Order: sequence, then C-alpha cells, then structure tokens
Amino acid sequence: MKKQIVIIAGPGGVGKNVIYESIIAHSSHLFERIVSYTSRPIRTGEIAGETYHYISNAEFEKMIAKKEVFEHTRRYDYYRGMSKPIIDKILNSGKIAIKDADLVGVQALRKVYPGKVLAIFITADRDIVKQRLFLRGDTEKENATRLAGFDASMNDKKHFDFVVENNGTLDEAVKKVHSIITENI
Repeated sequence: MKKQIVIIAGPGGVGKNVIYESIIAHSSHLFERIVSYTSRPIRTGEIAGETYHYISNAEFEKMIAKKEVFEHTRRYDYYRGMSKPIIDKILNSGKIAIKDADLVGVQALRKVYPGKVLAIFITADRDIVKQRLFLRGDTEKENATRLAGFDASMNDKKHFDFVVENNGTLDEAVKKVHSIITENI
C-alpha cells in the first residue's frame, strides 16, 4: 500500500521543519501541510493558520473534552495536537499530507490511519543541535529542556521507517528525504 501521510520527526533543532518545508516548496502539487493546533505563543516568522492554529490552553482543553483533536501532547506548558477533519480533507483532495511530529503523533496517526503513514526520523550531532537551538531564538529555559530531552528523543528513532542524518548541508538531507518519500508514496 502506498503511503498517504508523511511524518518528519526528530529532536528539536535537527532541521525537521526546514526539511519538510523544502519538500513542500519543491512539490507543492503533491503535498499539503497538516496544520495542528497549539496553545503556545506564535514565534517570529510563523503565520497563524499556516504554521499552527493558535488557541489558548483553555480553548485547547475544550477541544480535548469534545474529542476535536485525536492526538495531543503538553510540553513546555503548552498543548499541541492534530485534528482528523483537517487530515481527512487533505487525503480526500488527493494530496499527500505532511507534518513534523513526535513519536506520540506518529503512533496516534498509525492508529487512526493504519498502513498510510511513512515516518522519517531526522537526526544530527548534539553539538550541531545545540547551536541551532540557540540561534532560533527560544528562551534559555526552553533550550535547556530540549537539550535535556535530546538523548531520549534519539531513542525514538527505532520506531520510525527511515532515519536520515542532517549533519551536512540542508540540500543533502532534503535529497535523502525526498528520495525516501518518492520511493514510498
């Protein structure tokens, strides 16, 4: 069975967002981004409705109670999660749904969409990740928390279909990911 949902995952700072944005930019006729909900503040450069649907913690908790999100996590005092109607709309359009997600998200998607998920884990050297995190403008507390969880996240890679190292140039990593996707969709 060909896959219809592509997930790019990995610890914070490995380049997963940049990689999936590059994949979308080069093949926008094939892919549509799964836009999740989050209760964290919008970051510089993000666009409401494109990066995330930004809502408050209270609004997110109401969505959880109404089962309007089928998967959610709470990290760094904020929620984030996916909505089945958003994904179904993408799949019904004939496009491939693409998202950056963690292991919890991949497992939830595999449960709701069995056999349709292609999960790719992006990894990088810890020192490279540390440098990227501090350059992206998050708080020191957020960066310290992400780095503390780096090793645990790296253990998640065994649950993914493919692992791609992003220690070289971005173009190299994008080509590897694109090749994997092309062979599996």
